[in-house]
Amino acid sequence: MISGMIALIVCLLAGMFLIGAGVAQGVRVRRLGRDGRRVQGAVVRVERSRDGKSLYSPVISYPDESGRHHEFTVGLKAFRSLHGLGAQVPVLHLPHRPDTAWLNSVRHNVLMIGVPPLIGVLFIGAGILFAS
Repeated sequence: MISGMIALIVCLLAGMFLIGAGVAQGVRVRRLGRDGRRVQGAVVRVERSRDGKSLYSPVISYPDESGRHHEFTVGLKAFRSLHGLGAQVPVLHLPHRPDTAWLNSVRHNVLMIGVPPLIGVLFIGAGILFAS
């Protein structure tokens, strides 16, 4: 009984964290869509994770309002890059704030905004099943 309650608490906390992470990313993208600039970027290289695992992240170059180019590495690491080298991709960023850049592709948004809450709901469901 106690192990079931511990499983419930752990699953509920993990589920709420994942739901919150997805909502936070969604709020960020909504703000960027409302207040930010939409520009076309390009994948200039693909970085491999440093720990030796085969996880890849695209590096995106995009112009700011003055025409200067900035680069950022997409935070999502995958077994293969979501976008190939040289691919043209949509980027959002706040004016005069290149540190706010976000890869605004459908695939990226689904994986960063949609999947965590879905997994969070599954965790909560699993916790309820363990407790009953």
